Amino acid sequence: PVVDKPVRAVTTLSRICFLKCAKGAIPMSVTRVNIIENDLTSAAFLKRLNQIAVPELKKAKKDGLKNWSIIQTDSKTILITNWVNKTKANKFARAIAPRVSEARAETGSQSWVYMGQVKASG
Repeated sequence: PVVDKPVRAVTTLSRICFLKCAKGAIPMSVTRVNIIENDLTSAAFLKRLNQIAVPELKKAKKDGLKNWSIIQTDSKTILITNWVNKTKANKFARAIAPRVSEARAETGSQSWVYMGQVKASG
């Protein structure tokens, strides 16, 4: 038999999600974890975070942000955001990028971002 197109032995998770979403299934939400490290005191950095990030996060609740939380340790802050989908998370990240780079320059902080899909259950 002649095969017109190659057949994949393993279908990627994103392709499976796309196919299920196209059929009306619930799409997977996305969690983004930002780890921020700096030399400021916890109180000083949280004050700065409340000035810059919290108002933007409150606005994003209308545009796909499901929930968010901030965890503060001695020199690290963890910001966890849960989004309805990856597109909304990336749109927010692009919109806030200039303010984030400005804050990094002011505070001397560095950060890491981890992002991944969360399977909807139930």
